[in-house]
Amino acid sequence: MTYAQIPVLKAYALLDTMTAEQRDGALQMLDLVSRPMTTRDLEDAMRARGVARARAHQLANTIKHLHVIAIAPVAAGE
Repeated sequence: MTYAQIPVLKAYALLDTMTAEQRDGALQMLDLVSRPMTTRDLEDAMRARGVARARAHQLANTIKHLHVIAIAPVAAGE
């Protein structure tokens, strides 16, 4: 494996090519999407996909300690 194949080093190389404004924007986005989701965030994400409120609450309380940073819906059949 070369250094160029290591994801973190690719990220650093990309950051080096960005302007200060682009870098600030990228870091703000990273901060927003990398913080663990709150119980409320988890519930809202599940409710948006049709999970019943009581079930979403149960699931969110069950997984909140996993420090989930994203929930991505999967298309039917995947």
